Amino acid sequence: MYLFAGFQNALSRCFIQNFSRWLLLFLLLVKGFYVNAQAPNITYQTPQTYSPGETITPLVPANTGGAVPAVVYGTTYTYPQALEYNFGASTAVVTDAQGNLYVCDFNNYRIKEINVSTNEVTLIAGTTANGAENGPGQKASFYEPNGIAMDASGNLFVSDQGNNLIRKIGPGPDYIVSTFAGSGNAALSGGLGANASFNAPKGMTIDGSGNIYVADYGNNVIRKITSGGFVSTIYGTSLKNPSGVCIDASGNLYVADSGHGSIVKIEPGGNVSTFVTGLKTPRDIVVDKTGNFYVTDQGSNTVKRISPNGVITTLPGTFNSPIGLTLDGLGNLYVADNLSGTVKQIVVRGYIIDKPLPPGLIFDQKTGTISGTPTTPTAKADYTITAFNSSGSSSTVVSIEVTNTTRLPSVITFPAINASHYDGNLIIPNATSSNTNPQTPITYTSSDPAVATVTADGKLQIHGPGNSRITAAQAGNGTYLPATPVSVTLTVMLDQVIDFAPIAAKSVCSADFSVSATDHDEGFGFPPSGIPITYSSSNPAVATVSNTGMVHILSTGTTTITASQAGNTLYNAANSQSQTLTVNTGLAPVVTITPGTLTLCSGLPVTFTANVSNLSDLVNPTYQWQVNDINAGTGSIYTTSTLSSTDVVKCTVTNNDACPATTTATSPGISILTDVKLTATITSSATGVICSGTSVTFTATPNYSDNDTNYQWQVNGTPVGNNSAQYVNDNFANGDLVTCTITNTQAPCLITTLVMPDPIKLNVVSPQDAAPSVTITASADNVYAGLPITFTAVATNVDSNVIYQWQVNGVNAGTNSNTFTTAKLGNGDNVTCTITPSISCVAPVTSLPITVNILPPLTITPPNTFTPNGDGINDLWEIAGLTTYPDCKVKTYNRYGKLVFQSVGYSKPWDGLYNGAHLPVGTYYYVIDYNKSKISGYVQLVR
Repeated sequence: MYLFAGFQNALSRCFIQNFSRWLLLFLLLVKGFYVNAQAPNITYQTPQTYSPGETITPLVPANTGGAVPAVVYGTTYTYPQALEYNFGASTAVVTDAQGNLYVCDFNNYRIKEINVSTNEVTLIAGTTANGAENGPGQKASFYEPNGIAMDASGNLFVSDQGNNLIRKIGPGPDYIVSTFAGSGNAALSGGLGANASFNAPKGMTIDGSGNIYVADYGNNVIRKITSGGFVSTIYGTSLKNPSGVCIDASGNLYVADSGHGSIVKIEPGGNVSTFVTGLKTPRDIVVDKTGNFYVTDQGSNTVKRISPNGVITTLPGTFNSPIGLTLDGLGNLYVADNLSGTVKQIVVRGYIIDKPLPPGLIFDQKTGTISGTPTTPTAKADYTITAFNSSGSSSTVVSIEVTNTTRLPSVITFPAINASHYDGNLIIPNATSSNTNPQTPITYTSSDPAVATVTADGKLQIHGPGNSRITAAQAGNGTYLPATPVSVTLTVMLDQVIDFAPIAAKSVCSADFSVSATDHDEGFGFPPSGIPITYSSSNPAVATVSNTGMVHILSTGTTTITASQAGNTLYNAANSQSQTLTVNTGLAPVVTITPGTLTLCSGLPVTFTANVSNLSDLVNPTYQWQVNDINAGTGSIYTTSTLSSTDVVKCTVTNNDACPATTTATSPGISILTDVKLTATITSSATGVICSGTSVTFTATPNYSDNDTNYQWQVNGTPVGNNSAQYVNDNFANGDLVTCTITNTQAPCLITTLVMPDPIKLNVVSPQDAAPSVTITASADNVYAGLPITFTAVATNVDSNVIYQWQVNGVNAGTNSNTFTTAKLGNGDNVTCTITPSISCVAPVTSLPITVNILPPLTITPPNTFTPNGDGINDLWEIAGLTTYPDCKVKTYNRYGKLVFQSVGYSKPWDGLYNGAHLPVGTYYYVIDYNKSKISGYVQLVR
């Protein structure tokens, strides 16, 4: 067995032959073009027992999943319909995102497209001559194209059987053809692209990662091609002429093993088993979402459906050597019918049943409904019914028996429904039956939906008053016969509610008036009854009232006016509602006073208005205004301009009917404002020296402003700006005078209406002609890490108070000095210096950067021998590179630990002397400390 490498990582696309069909379904679902977003989930009431000669209540499936289209499962259509478009031999078919078909025309060496909507056939690649030419589709050539698949980008992949190649066809309109994998030799080898070999490759499928799986027919193996074109063998044990492959939702690979007449299952972990046997020559295989497989059995000229548990069923239809298969994601199966030169569409939606029903019963393939009249006793049997839509399938079992066994009668008891004082909108009917089987519940109907309808849970929902016949019925089952329906009369009477507003007080002189009450239901939205409301008076000596609500006053006092509403056969009488009527000796005006303003300037007029809320009930009312209890005017409006803050304004209103009455109201106090003298100041956003070109904001602040305040800015007497409390400009000259004239002629209480604050004189300074500059130099470059470098800044056109700021890579460093020394630089660091002169209106200036080159530290490797014998050769202990580190420390010790040589820096190497005398031959221990590193070892002194 070959290693099943990488297969477990493939994203399975389980109901299609390749990824493009997944893409099609996804687009349709997202855009809302397809309503079956999930597989169906059907159930039937089971078991069912029927009697011969009794018409059954239709047995309808309950579906809590996706809808099942009303089509007949297995209906077949042929493409193309015109004979002149037929193929020489159609061996493979695949769909794109638009539902168009792409077909391998095996004998004519071509790839063609069928537009399913128009039935038009178009050549996209290949010529009538066989070959392996690449290039634009109609100039490229194939040799017996056998299998086809499409990836997520719309690329077609073709198993070019005669050429032993896997070819790639890019998207239109050019359909560029290239060789994706294969050397062209009939052999078995792996590798990248042309380094691999195939032997008569046939069926293919593509997983979600873009890997292609190929049935390598002549090599008796299954090949995997990555999206990058690398070919490997994933299985090749015990197969005989594999011709088709597909992947299910769990990532299992299924192989049409045509030579053995079986389907082989290869799990992601590498386990291999035989899924089904007994087929004649299985050629291609696809699987839908819920694990139903479809297989072309070329040897038996049939198309098979294999359920997830391995049950094989033959689909209807006539075929002639069928080979290729594809599902379009819409519930259609397409078959490349080889010898007829066509593609046949099989509808794989709707309902199917596994065996014939008892005689007389009918199964509707469009709805799944079982109906009819059984004619013959039939033993109890289980019938498997499967519903299909584009998202998958659902199977369920219903048990049916037709027996002559005598069934018990179902007797319904239906008590009267009491709704005489109805105050809700739901009633429970409470019928019972001798058949208590919950699968045959009592159902209800209403003869008058305007009165009541039946809810889904068997309650009566009330809609209005009246009478309705409520009928209770019950279906039969295996034990009980259907019940005889029983009816009772539902009488709905509605309650009425009266609304009666309070009655305003009246006088003995008031004219007759009408009271008006209204009625409504208790809040359920039922229609009003239309029954008249009648009225009565508890004290006719004070006032009488007619049945229609007209009140006539006779004397002072109180009486209760009561509104009543009788009932009838549809409505109950309402609860009476009462209001008290008070009759006074005279009707007093109800009055308030409102001033035109609550704040007023001294000497200005103010108007007061008397508001009488019951004016329409008064007769020739008169008004008397008073200021501090002294009469001041008449009429409903009073105007004065002589008030002070302590004055009190009143108005007395008199009703001059036969029963005169008066009411006095007092106005709220008014604030009398004193006169205001308009003043203002102007301020500048700039203080001290202003640099030429600097934007300056001037603000005028009056002691009083409103929407009528106007501003006129001036520079040296010339108007500028707009009517705003602020003026902004950046084009000033030294000595400019800025002022603002402020006016307000509309505001109350102002004595002066114009003010000109003191002007502001500007001190504007222009930048000097010669701009400051700064350059920097470094004391060294290409130095070793850890050695100091000094940078010097030279500033021009500056004063003596210039400030220096050094930066390394944009980060502040150093002090306020024209020099900067550091030993902490890294290779490529940038050093700059910014100077800030103390000259007015001169901006800081930054030098050009210096990029330093820092060399990596030298590796110090001291020699282990030197010969200070005066021959001019190796007389000194020369240590290469140590002079680079002027701060290094070198020490040597004899074998007794005595220090015989030391130096700071190594400008003069050790010559083997100690205090001017030659040291003896021998081994000496040394310690060298440099650049924060320390090395030690032994050196041999030889003469």
